Amino acid sequence: GIVEYATLELRVHPPSVKIDNTLDDSATVVIVDSANRPGTLVEVVERLTELGLAVRNAQISSDGGWFVDVFHVTNAEGEKVTDRRTLWRIENILDLDFDIFQVSPRSSSAGAGEGEGVDVGGDATALDGGHGHGGQRSGGEGAAGAFRGMNVIEMLVKDEPGLLMRMSQVVTRCHMNIFDTLLWSHRGYAAVLFTVSVSPGQQLVHLDELKRALEHAIEEGSAGSHQQHSQQHSQHQQGETPPDPPPHPDYHSFVQVECSLDTIYVEKRFYRLKMKAFQIIEEATAELARRRGGGGGGEGNDCRPLGASAATSRRSETPQEAKRQAQGGEECTSVRYDAQTRYTNLYVHSRDRPQLLFDTVCTLSDLSVDVFHATIDTDSRFADMEFFVKSSSGSEIRSEAEMGAIEERLGRALKLGAPPHPGGSVLCLQVAGSDYKGLLHRAAGKFFEAGLDIAYCTSRTDPVAGQNTSVFYLAAAGPGIKELGKKGAGKKGSEPFGSLARLSEIFEKDLGLGLKELGVGKKRREEGQQQQQGEGLEQQQQQQQQQQ
Repeated sequence: GIVEYATLELRVHPPSVKIDNTLDDSATVVIVDSANRPGTLVEVVERLTELGLAVRNAQISSDGGWFVDVFHVTNAEGEKVTDRRTLWRIENILDLDFDIFQVSPRSSSAGAGEGEGVDVGGDATALDGGHGHGGQRSGGEGAAGAFRGMNVIEMLVKDEPGLLMRMSQVVTRCHMNIFDTLLWSHRGYAAVLFTVSVSPGQQLVHLDELKRALEHAIEEGSAGSHQQHSQQHSQHQQGETPPDPPPHPDYHSFVQVECSLDTIYVEKRFYRLKMKAFQIIEEATAELARRRGGGGGGEGNDCRPLGASAATSRRSETPQEAKRQAQGGEECTSVRYDAQTRYTNLYVHSRDRPQLLFDTVCTLSDLSVDVFHATIDTDSRFADMEFFVKSSSGSEIRSEAEMGAIEERLGRALKLGAPPHPGGSVLCLQVAGSDYKGLLHRAAGKFFEAGLDIAYCTSRTDPVAGQNTSVFYLAAAGPGIKELGKKGAGKKGSEPFGSLARLSEIFEKDLGLGLKELGVGKKRREEGQQQQQGEGLEQQQQQQQQQQ
């Protein structure tokens, strides 16, 4: 009864989602027209994010009782959305009864392949309903703490080369289907989230059993990395620079395995996991600073609170001042009450990245801040976001304490995304193809063999289409693994991490998966290489002048 009453207005005035591929030459335009209710903006942005879409531009308006938004979105390759199933899912993102396992009228009703064991038919206990859109899954708990339906694994562990390979292999060996995988790494830590279910026909797995298996794999990885760290220390003594260590030797790790009795909102859970991990890292950094007596060091040992960078640690007095800083490429924020409009004006200039808009609006939602109007503009490098907000209670946000709290939390949210692309040192690759059991750990294993470390990952399985699409942000894991990871690394103008063409051949031949560099990442790398080449020419000219 309560649910029916709360959604009465939406049922009387059902939401309208229109898609137009002719209004913008480079993006698909999504127009959302709906009765406004708390959380509508977060829900829309979350579902677009779950579909692997990037919001390039947006105009948001939810003044009064109505919600009218226009989003210009692109797929992972930076192109217009043309896939029929994706377009159909966009059109239905606000349907109250939307179910990821529904099949669009334009699609066949064939179920998934094995996936990571995924099967949408057969044993009813394997999915136990499995309702939800994209990252929304439903599940339940069987007897004696065993898995039944969709469930969540969350962990914060010390980041080690091959971490995702080992963790996903453990999950698969426990006869679990992997639907979603999200990984974020920062300063020697990695936050990882899996959504899983029991493989059809397999015996239910107990919570403690899976948790012990994961913890054992983590301990084995830590023991193996101790020897590698000793080798890196020896190389450092010979003049090579070792990677930054975690901010505290006694890092705080945890593994949580949970049977979900309600809908699982994957993006929201991952956002909160990252925020929790960020808080732990911040506390560890502060503790390290106290032990050093406030001493600092290099950038890798920066003991300043992680929520505050050199740019976000100070607030611009006006949006105009913040925009002047943004023109210089500086990351900045401005929070200011406007007595004329009676809104609090929030301006953010940041490096563009996946999930940036979702992390921002989810942060505001958690702070009980409602967005009434907003404009979002991005290019291949930076994003400018301007919001006009009030408290969820309808009151105005005026005090310095309230505005300071908003800015502090936004400072954290801006740090939660994929790594930047300085000079092409980070590679962004998409792996896609028909899903099958063991796909994730086999793909992660190939990167490990190539000497590539996974710094950020989003992997999603569409159970109806039987397709998996994964995006990996990769960095060189350091010397000593395989030649492919070292070949050409560090050479100006060379292809990073060896031959991408060769790596693509390996994925096609050994795994039956397509691999390609994403357009945005490729563009950034080319820009970085051009900058490096320009700097090299400038240095040569300076040397020639000095010789003359």
